[in-house]
Amino acid sequence: MKKKLSYLHKLFIYIATFLLLSQTIFLYAENLDNKIIKYRNLVKQYPYNDTFHYNLAIFLTQKNELNQAISELTKALAISKKAKYYLSLGLMYRDNNQLNRAISSLKAAINIKPDYSAVYRPLAELYYKSGQNDKALQILENGLILSPKDVGLLLLDSKISSQVKLVDRAIKDLKQVIAINSSNRDAHFYLYQLYYQLGNYDKALKEIFFLETFYPDSEDILLRKGELLIKVRKFKDAERNYSFLVSKKPDCSKCWLNYGISLYYLKDYFRSAKAFKRSYELDNIPNTLSNYKGMLSTLERKSLIFFNGGKYGKAEKILKKLLILEPEVPKYSNVLVKCYIRERKYREAKKVLDDLISKGYTAEKILFNRGIVCYNLHNYSCAEVSYKNLVKINPKNSKLWINLGGVLEKEKKYDEAISAYIKFLSLEPSSQYAKTIKDRISYLGNQLKNTSTQDGELP
Repeated sequence: MKKKLSYLHKLFIYIATFLLLSQTIFLYAENLDNKIIKYRNLVKQYPYNDTFHYNLAIFLTQKNELNQAISELTKALAISKKAKYYLSLGLMYRDNNQLNRAISSLKAAINIKPDYSAVYRPLAELYYKSGQNDKALQILENGLILSPKDVGLLLLDSKISSQVKLVDRAIKDLKQVIAINSSNRDAHFYLYQLYYQLGNYDKALKEIFFLETFYPDSEDILLRKGELLIKVRKFKDAERNYSFLVSKKPDCSKCWLNYGISLYYLKDYFRSAKAFKRSYELDNIPNTLSNYKGMLSTLERKSLIFFNGGKYGKAEKILKKLLILEPEVPKYSNVLVKCYIRERKYREAKKVLDDLISKGYTAEKILFNRGIVCYNLHNYSCAEVSYKNLVKINPKNSKLWINLGGVLEKEKKYDEAISAYIKFLSLEPSSQYAKTIKDRISYLGNQLKNTSTQDGELP
């Protein structure tokens, strides 16, 4: 009879358990509010059932009612101290910004069940968040003994190790992640960062090449790739990289800046200057402006080297490029005019000078060169205007008077030419040209006499 009652008792327990489990499964399928209401009723009916308190705590967490959830889970732990409950309680404290209680709960879970691998990562994260890096690394080390292929643990261990200068350990972690999953993008990116910090740019570039296969149009990846290509002195590859990037991202200031740097190393100073100028237009960064001005100075210096070396054609090409970049800078135009004069390209020179004068530039150099150019084009009236304007500006410049005299002589304005020559002699009576000028004055005087005699003869 006792055996029969014992059997019936066990059967009753099994049926009750089955019914309770069936009810639990059914409740999970209902909406969250109904689940919470029904589990509240269940914990009232069965206040010593730790599972019901635990499930109610989980549903309350999903409603973001953390304080109530913590209360229910504390009741579950008072009934049964399970590692699973301490883990959930630790996560709730973490989400409620109660870090010390969270750490204590997770440590309790490990004390109950040392091989509970799910606890190690959140506990390490909490130690890391609270600035206890040594403890975080110890927890991670223990966790990785249990789960050596846990990618989350390895990535976190790498992150913390790199921050406390354990770079070799960090690299080892990341390589292990890649051995587990060669496509893990986080591992490749972190490995790139570490190699970059170590100055191992070739290895860093290898990681970026891998990432580029996943993000072929990523501005960030292409920028990093270009920087590394410059560092490993693959300037042509860097130039191609940034050329592609600025075509895709024309408003990216840093892309233009780095494009300019790659072109600089290729000694393509004109395109480098254009890139720096565009970068500055987009972002107004002082360093970029400094780079741009540096390129202008480099180009100007090269043009002057060619000019002074008699290579006027090469100087001309550079000066034309400078004027594309800075069309309002008269000094570039002035040197270009000098190149044209040396090359006897007087029409081109006059066009540049006329443009300068139309913009209001009337400096002595401009007017003087215009006088020379007009004279060589046999446009003497144009030359006369230039020199007469010049002598108004600087009447004590003897060279102007001698040039004006020459122009007036060509126009057969002999009396005015004589006056100009006399002015020259008054300024430089001992000049090496004095005798020649005196002879010209005498000659022009005779010409005037002959002209006046001819004008007085009867037909």
